[in-house]
Amino acid sequence: MSHSQTPSRPLSTPLEGTMDAEDVSILQYSYSQSVTLTASLIRQIAVEFGLAIAPASLRHAILAYAASRLPAQYFARKFEFHKAQARRRLIFKLQPPNHVVDADVFASHILAWVALCQNSRKEALVHARGCISMMNDLLPARVSSNLLTLFAPLILDHMNIVLASRDVPTTTSSFAQRVPYYRELCRTGAPSEAWQSPLLETTYQFVRGAICVAAVTLKNIAIKEKHSIDIIERLAAVKFLAQYIHSKLEDDGFQNTFTSLAQGLGNNDLQEGERTPEQQLFEYQSIGKRSLEFVLAVIEGSTILQGLSSPKATTIAATIRSQLRSAGRPGEALRYCSDAYYCHISLSALVLIEEDERNL
Repeated sequence: MSHSQTPSRPLSTPLEGTMDAEDVSILQYSYSQSVTLTASLIRQIAVEFGLAIAPASLRHAILAYAASRLPAQYFARKFEFHKAQARRRLIFKLQPPNHVVDADVFASHILAWVALCQNSRKEALVHARGCISMMNDLLPARVSSNLLTLFAPLILDHMNIVLASRDVPTTTSSFAQRVPYYRELCRTGAPSEAWQSPLLETTYQFVRGAICVAAVTLKNIAIKEKHSIDIIERLAAVKFLAQYIHSKLEDDGFQNTFTSLAQGLGNNDLQEGERTPEQQLFEYQSIGKRSLEFVLAVIEGSTILQGLSSPKATTIAATIRSQLRSAGRPGEALRYCSDAYYCHISLSALVLIEEDERNL
């Protein structure tokens, strides 16, 4: 894919089905979205499949995504219509499954992510499992575009976050596999000030995704403990979670890049407001590593509650809170980091007793 390419094909590209004027406006709106990974990915998709997104399943999925981000009182019907149309076409393609093409994988990926964002977890799980199944069926022999080869690790990363509500992912992408697709996402990401260097973005999202999976899995184990989980099942769940976290923290590409970034950006003497966006983003990565170490400390206990009261977990949580005070809330250029910022706060706050809450 050439770096000079931009979404430039006309909306007159031959389509399966038609779009009304409102659909055209919604689709154009999808290209104007900023900051999120999905928004940048959709611009990449437009280069590959044309601005009109000729494959019907993918076009309807993108229209559903865009409609979900518009006021529900005006666009709820459009959202439901395009979501249903995308699902219908995907089901048709799976009968038989050898009709599936690259665009269908991207469509199911978008539908799963939208369902997760809307807290429709059962629906998200169905799409995520279907997405991974289709992708595994296509790669590497039947893939028809460089786009799917490039973004297959991203799709796997996103679907793992969806699947984490049930199971710890056993197949994940390495840090090295992620760098190429972040180079492309940073190129089409907007606004430009919200996107840092590809290596910095890859490192941040590598840690952020691991924390999402770890936090959800920790919650699931705690819920099962409340309902008298079988000890063998608990040990298995804890073992898988520990293996998952260690696979992230011990990834060679991640460790080498983190060390290199620390030499260039690390400066603990700077106070809130003095850091550049790059330095603040790197500080959040340092905190993210601590949050993963916190989860490891918690699951060392015989139960989650006992792990939370351990001296090790308490010490790490105090360090996280101290680093958060130093780093400060995300600045305007990094406002999209707020979810991870508050996730760190929430994890570290799990060990607080009532009289300590004022110190958070």
